[in-house]
Amino acid sequence: MRTAPCIQIALLSVAMIAMAAGCRSSSKTPEAPRLPSINGTISLGVTTSVPETAVLAVRLVDLGRSDSARVVVEQIVSKPGQFPFKFRIYYNTSSIDFSRDYGIEALVTESGRPVWIPSQPAPVLTKGRPQVVDLMLQRAR
Repeated sequence: MRTAPCIQIALLSVAMIAMAAGCRSSSKTPEAPRLPSINGTISLGVTTSVPETAVLAVRLVDLGRSDSARVVVEQIVSKPGQFPFKFRIYYNTSSIDFSRDYGIEALVTESGRPVWIPSQPAPVLTKGRPQVVDLMLQRAR
């Protein structure tokens, strides 16, 4: 007895679908590890917008150097818009030496020139310091 070609193709298709379904893994793809973060608000002293050409740089810096702060991680925001500005900056714990001092600083530039600057970095992370900070920038002179 011969099986019609259409039936053979249909049976073959069903068998292939069943095999493919059996090969699927039921386990979920593991999530990438989540990086810790520091967040907060950057204010300019007044509620205002900055020009569209403005750029905001938020940096986690190592304050332990005497010559200058070493940037651990930097986040650049083109066209930050309205202030106060909420930020979240992620860092890798392998970049942190918990015996050192760290801070968050921010800077607003227009055409590469600083127009809003920090008075000093806000201490964060180590030695019981917070991971949520509020920064107040001042107009550059």
